[in-house]
Amino acid sequence: MHKHYLPTLVTLTLLFFLTNLCNAQTTIIAKNATWKYLDDGSNQGTSWQATAFSDVSWSSGTSVLGYGSIGGITLGTSSINNNPTTYFRKSFTLTSTAYDNIDLNLLVDDGAVVYLNGTQLLSDNMPGTWSYSSFASGATSSEDDYENFVVPSTALVTGTNVIAVEVHNANATSSDLGFDLEVILNPTAAYIVNSGDNWDYLDDSNAPTTGWNSDTNWSIPAAWDNGPSLLAYGTIDGRTTATALNNVATTVAYFRTEFTITDTSVVSYFDLDFVRDDGIVIYVNGVEVHRDGISAGTVTNTTEANQSIGGADEGAWNNVIVTPSLLHQGTNIIAASVHQVDPYPSSSDIGFDLRFETLDQITPSITRGPYIQNTTDTSAIVRWSTDVPSASSVQFGTVHGTYGSSTDSSSFISDHEIMITGLTPDTKYYYHLSTDGTDTVGRYDNTYFFKTAPTPGDKSGTIGMWILGDQGQTGAGQTGVHTTFLNTTFRDSMDIILMLGDNAYNSGTDAEFTTGLFNTRLDSVIRNTPMYSTVGNHEVRYATAHSISTPETTPYYQIYNFPTQGEGGGLASGTESYYSWDYGNVHFMSINAEEETLDSASSTMWSWCKSDLQQNTMDWIIVIVHQGPYTKGSHNSDSETEHVKFRENFLPLLERYGVDLTMSGHSHSYERSKFVKGHYGTSGTYSSSTHDVDGGFGRMPGSGSLTNDCAYEKVSVGPTAGEGAIYCTAGSSSKKGSYSINHPVMSVNWNEYGSVYVEVNDNKLSYWFLQDDGDTTDYFQILKDTDFDSVHVLTDSAVTLTASWPEGPYLWSTGATTRSITTSKLGADSTFYVQNIGGSTPCMIDSFKVDFPSLVRYPFTEVDTVGMTSLDADGSVVIRATEHTVADANGWYYYYNTQEEDALVFAVRNSASGGNTLPIDNVIDYVEVRKANIYNRLQEGTDSFLMVLPIDWNVAPLTQPNGGMDIKFYFDPAEMAAFTVVADSIDGTNTDLVTNRVWFKASQGGGTSFLNSDITVDSVANFTDLTSLLVAAPNYTTGVGSVDGTAWINEGNGKNFIQFNGLTSFSGGGLSQTLYDPTPIPLSWLAFNASWIGKNAQLIWQTASERNSDYFTIERLTNDGEFMEIGRLPGGGNSNSVLTYQFEDVNASSLASNRISYRIKQVDFDGSVSYSNIRTLTKETMDLVSIYPNPAQEEIQIEIDNELLGQNYNLEIYNLKGDLILKESLKDSNKQSVSLTDMVSGHYVVVIRTAEKLFTYRLIKE
Repeated sequence: MHKHYLPTLVTLTLLFFLTNLCNAQTTIIAKNATWKYLDDGSNQGTSWQATAFSDVSWSSGTSVLGYGSIGGITLGTSSINNNPTTYFRKSFTLTSTAYDNIDLNLLVDDGAVVYLNGTQLLSDNMPGTWSYSSFASGATSSEDDYENFVVPSTALVTGTNVIAVEVHNANATSSDLGFDLEVILNPTAAYIVNSGDNWDYLDDSNAPTTGWNSDTNWSIPAAWDNGPSLLAYGTIDGRTTATALNNVATTVAYFRTEFTITDTSVVSYFDLDFVRDDGIVIYVNGVEVHRDGISAGTVTNTTEANQSIGGADEGAWNNVIVTPSLLHQGTNIIAASVHQVDPYPSSSDIGFDLRFETLDQITPSITRGPYIQNTTDTSAIVRWSTDVPSASSVQFGTVHGTYGSSTDSSSFISDHEIMITGLTPDTKYYYHLSTDGTDTVGRYDNTYFFKTAPTPGDKSGTIGMWILGDQGQTGAGQTGVHTTFLNTTFRDSMDIILMLGDNAYNSGTDAEFTTGLFNTRLDSVIRNTPMYSTVGNHEVRYATAHSISTPETTPYYQIYNFPTQGEGGGLASGTESYYSWDYGNVHFMSINAEEETLDSASSTMWSWCKSDLQQNTMDWIIVIVHQGPYTKGSHNSDSETEHVKFRENFLPLLERYGVDLTMSGHSHSYERSKFVKGHYGTSGTYSSSTHDVDGGFGRMPGSGSLTNDCAYEKVSVGPTAGEGAIYCTAGSSSKKGSYSINHPVMSVNWNEYGSVYVEVNDNKLSYWFLQDDGDTTDYFQILKDTDFDSVHVLTDSAVTLTASWPEGPYLWSTGATTRSITTSKLGADSTFYVQNIGGSTPCMIDSFKVDFPSLVRYPFTEVDTVGMTSLDADGSVVIRATEHTVADANGWYYYYNTQEEDALVFAVRNSASGGNTLPIDNVIDYVEVRKANIYNRLQEGTDSFLMVLPIDWNVAPLTQPNGGMDIKFYFDPAEMAAFTVVADSIDGTNTDLVTNRVWFKASQGGGTSFLNSDITVDSVANFTDLTSLLVAAPNYTTGVGSVDGTAWINEGNGKNFIQFNGLTSFSGGGLSQTLYDPTPIPLSWLAFNASWIGKNAQLIWQTASERNSDYFTIERLTNDGEFMEIGRLPGGGNSNSVLTYQFEDVNASSLASNRISYRIKQVDFDGSVSYSNIRTLTKETMDLVSIYPNPAQEEIQIEIDNELLGQNYNLEIYNLKGDLILKESLKDSNKQSVSLTDMVSGHYVVVIRTAEKLFTYRLIKE
């Protein structure tokens, strides 16, 4: 069996067992076999490699042999000593040497040299020269993977053969060593078509007639010749020409031959080898199966190759595996067209040969990957490539080694792509690749994993991103950049990789991606970290050089999977050319400055970018683009078109929506800007006074050895909202030069290899430039919405204060060094501050003014001092009533002021059912009424808020009753009404006040509440009767006047009372009004729904609470992607109640667009805004079904258009958890009602289904 000779890189293998069509492969040494070994550290010279060497004194053991921990593998023999070199031998016997080549599947930690009968077959991870005392070139990154090598079979002999292996440790202190080897002999091929067979051919520059490559009945024209391969003219290096072609001037030569398959059902694969100089297209029965050196598109007799083949490559065999699905029972056609890169006389030769065989077993090698793509919060893509087509399977789980789930594909393909869905956000998953339970990739290696993204908007964790620019040039610079980063602690915290283009040099070919991206040290991280990229000019060159009109078919777009449908957040772009996604609280955008139009007026990408930014709700915006706005490195942004257009047309748009960081490459230098805004011209138009938001370095003191000043600061609201951004050209990850790099907008410039690492933690962005020599030569931080000048907190209780920046250091005015502190209960206005460092000039200072609530004393016109028995320490007037009347006809005893009998205070009786039997005077000692300030009597944590309290009662018991008692508290409504005027005045002029007022709070002994809930209202003008204010409940009532207490019919407090029944203990209560809310609640969106009511679009929204809310603007999306105001409703000011708003767009049906989108914009008195979600209606459902009223209480009306009548349609109502609440068949009539009486108040989804259509509405049940 013919196989590729593989370089000494980690190559992962999957076994696929195929139908036996020829002599089977022979596994001559299996995995986990018994080997002889010597581990005494001695110098064995070379004789130990020979067949005649005696190893009888050596130890023996079962592989895997070694010591320490080799991934997740259990060692068969684990007593090997730690020496630079350990020797292994195993013999086997052959009766024939008719084998084409040998497959070696080698597991080694760390380096090895393999010999067969004294002939070296391979060395892996070894220096150029070595001895018994040499160490391997380094520690292997995949110690428990089997690496496949195909080696010649020429050293095999009949009789005894010996495989000898010397394994070298990485260093003298290595913690482990391991070895195993599987040896498979591949039989000599039985070619169906072989080199030297006859071919029909045409080489006269003309195109063949139809059917030349497919029709078995095609008559060979006279212009065709026939002869054995190799067919050529000129000289094909390394080969002897069997048939000389006639026409040296032909651009294309055509070849065909026939072969017979008697039974296609037993065919699994064809292994096809070919020689071509320069390009070739191969067909089986008229279907193209392979092209090499020929650009995509239609191939004609004038199509030239896109590559020039020379030297030994001219006569070398190239391999491709062909699936059998194209074969016919009986006669088949294999054909080829061979193309010159330039016709004669520019090219002196052309050549062709071809052979193929059937395979009984094949070991596809993973030639690329695996690598992770496009992770969202619930999905991820695993990709890899194999050298032959095969099925795909990925098994995964959250515990390494335990893979409870799998995603599979039975399609036989070479480029594998498996999407795993249904995952949990922000979760690490281990995975491995397998097929039919045979060999696996990643089962024992815990570096095969991926992590799902956090839920969009989640800011609880840190997001790390490694950024590489123009990294595709192989060499020491690229290796140094990769190695430096992978040796930092950033490697373990990295979440994504951002690539700034030019990941493959020089022309973006697939082979260049292999060498410049996949066969680099990136291999160890792209297997677990997703890559996102923007296209570079060198990747675009592929399409230009190969005349490709569809860029999406070029290698760059075939290699990656980018989010095009908004699956990762952001607005769907529909193309991988430009796209966006969210990760945590960061919004990312990839912009294509190479292939897309950059003029704002005609650019589809510009319009998408604008719409995407308008809909973004993430805290941070990071943009990647290949050609950025500013550079004076290997390119000049003042004069080069893409740089200029991006700066002039895209920067104003990006800055309008608050972009924070724009990363670019192209120029092979490192240049990082100041914190700037509004610089859209050439470098000569830059002005620091105009364009600098902060001209410093942006470095917090104490954060490193470079020049420090302070972090850049940015705000999200106010007149300077969104101002300030960093622009970085970082195109030196594999190429650099000596450039002037003197653009005035730049703050830091280096002609050095390097890469960038960025972390986002809540409202802090941190940035580092890491040079290839390990130095960190630039860093900065951006902080958002920090450095509070004065935060007012209104409370009389303990309060927790938190610094605005997420990472220390912190130094509080109290001496605390934590991010948050909790104060004790305060008795006066207090100020606290926190700063990021000690001393007099810190960068960050948050100041907190804790306002102690000033009590509002109502200036009573009459303070009844007659009968006054005491004054409280706070100055409150206390009236004590100890006298009471005899029981009236209803059992009531009335307490009154002994000095003013008209001043009725309190009444009590034993409850009719289960009532108290003790004498009243044995239970109640006295009743007190207090007026004015009773603040100090409030319980902290329960009644701890600022009040105006004109009346407070307290019942002082001698003992608690042995049964229930009913009580009445009396009050003067005029006094309450007068007091409300004062409260309303304060409420209307102080924005810290709330309109919600608590009118009665009461508790009985032990803190048990009198009430089911506090009695609250929004506004009351007349207090003659409290009945309208109270929540209906069985244990309290209200009344006006009394006929029982004759002394109080006309005057005094006897006009109004509030009554409580069945009390078993006493404490106190009061009529009150809450003015200050210690924990203000901003506007809270509860729901927003859009639906058709006839031809009008009905919009309904609710707020759970509002704070300082001025008005709502109703906005509709226009055709150019802008939201336009179409109406306005006043807000609720300050409210803790659920408020419902409705608006109808009467013009909706007349709009040209079929889809109509709305959102609600809420505006505070101070100009701050917030937005609802977007709701969209389509005209297909207009007029067909209407549901009203909405909100509804008892029932809803459903109107159904005639178009739906005569069908079976059903109504379903679900709650927001997805539970089905109501389901019924609707009548076949235009209008009908549905009862909601059995449904509790809340939000629901109404679904009306027909056989062909589904209508969905949001419903509010009050």
